[in-house]
Amino acid sequence: MSKNKSQPKLSPENYIRTRARALPLAECYINELWNDCGMASIIVTRKHITGNLTFAMFQVDMYCLGVKDALWQFNEPPSAISDIIDRHTEFSGSKDPYVQIDYTLVHNIIYGAVSYAEDLGFRPHKDFALAQYVLEEDDERIELMDIEFGLDGQPAIFIGHEEHPSRIFQILDKSVGKGNYTIISEDEDYEDEYEDEDDDEDDDENDFDDDDFDEPEAFDEEAIPAVRPMTPDMVQFANEKLMKYIEEQNFSSIEDLNDFIAKNVMGKPIDEIVPKKKGRKSTKDKSGDLMYQAYDSDPEEGIRLAQQALQLDPENVRAYNYLAQNESNPEKSFILLKRAVELGEKQLGDQFFKVNKGHFWGLIETRPYMTAKFGMAQYLEAIGREKEAIKIYQEMLKLNPNDNQGVRYELARLLLINYRYDLFYKLHKKYKGEESAFWLYNYAYFVFKTHGTGKTSDEALNKAYMANKHVIGILIGKEKMPDDLKEYYSPGQTDEAAFYLMDNVEMWMKDKEMIRWVVNFRRKII
Repeated sequence: MSKNKSQPKLSPENYIRTRARALPLAECYINELWNDCGMASIIVTRKHITGNLTFAMFQVDMYCLGVKDALWQFNEPPSAISDIIDRHTEFSGSKDPYVQIDYTLVHNIIYGAVSYAEDLGFRPHKDFALAQYVLEEDDERIELMDIEFGLDGQPAIFIGHEEHPSRIFQILDKSVGKGNYTIISEDEDYEDEYEDEDDDEDDDENDFDDDDFDEPEAFDEEAIPAVRPMTPDMVQFANEKLMKYIEEQNFSSIEDLNDFIAKNVMGKPIDEIVPKKKGRKSTKDKSGDLMYQAYDSDPEEGIRLAQQALQLDPENVRAYNYLAQNESNPEKSFILLKRAVELGEKQLGDQFFKVNKGHFWGLIETRPYMTAKFGMAQYLEAIGREKEAIKIYQEMLKLNPNDNQGVRYELARLLLINYRYDLFYKLHKKYKGEESAFWLYNYAYFVFKTHGTGKTSDEALNKAYMANKHVIGILIGKEKMPDDLKEYYSPGQTDEAAFYLMDNVEMWMKDKEMIRWVVNFRRKII
């Protein structure tokens, strides 16, 4: 008979990480002058059944740096809190004593400061990673409160002799720009010294650069991300933020709108145009911010950020899209896209579809859904379920006839290879004015298939050839495909021809009579 084995005891760290939130919240404390001085010293306690306390302490800089320090204590007697409060009162000379405070306000102060600091480029103290488990989970169950961070609308830095400010300056110079933050000295002598430096600079304001600051030891390069070009997804994300911000202005006339754009938008990056939200962000906002970071990261880091985004907001459609795009298993990718489509339809609602059908892409809230729907159709096409893909593409063009996503090109190819020339002709008439190589070569293919060789088909192919001669050159082996294709192409160039043929070469090569017609056409014009 086997003996019962007692369960191994959890270490204090593992207990806090896995079970602390199951303990009931007890008293919370904060220094009385936190709102006046911008520095909050916070204690959050949880009570064990024995009466002992597990608690965490947080030093919170509300003006700039967020959680500067954090520590935790496990299963301590209540007297431990009394001792801490007494020592604080003695240290502050009774000028800033601890007072009890409601937990909801504590939560908003801590997580609001963390969010504000992260936007500036500063991470919480390393011990916050564990101490945060003494706090409630930061989700929608916690009431959002309007708390101001920063000082008079911009970051402010507390400077003391014990800390050289160069690292902070460097980060703020990159995140908000030189001169866009305030310096508060905790030591009068240092303040005089800094003011003397300012006086010396009055004759030549802002005459300094990064070389004027000492290089800090062990500088955290990750705190300042390398500058990289914006990806198409980031451009779309930025455009959505801008459009939403402009809509919120409620301009009374087109003249007011144009004047606002000229003064506040033209030539500026998105982060300078759209103001950051004050106070603690909702989990949905945080999830959206993580996705913006994901699109600006390498795939491995981006996947991690997207997964974090879903933990905050399990209905983040864009996060599902990102994971699907970076999923190597096609079936798993399809499941993610299907989930994104379902969530998009749920979030938008039936009435929204009825009212806004016909101009979907112009409404920024539809774009994650439309992106997922596009990806879903491409997957169905890839596994041979082409009729289902055709149906989705047709639905998308009804929702957004302007076709900002290029759905018509995918649909046109599928209709041609499935011999649905009647539907292709209707589609072509709908976009008859288009003069792109993609559209013109597909029409030439259609004309040959329905009319054979002759003047009509030659004229259609000649028009396509004038749009891009390289398509025919590559198709018949007279030119080579470019080795390195970028995300964008130039009309009339070999990269455009390569993009067209990557999707359409198979349907051209299947018909020997068509290739013979193309070869003869080229001989005539050269």
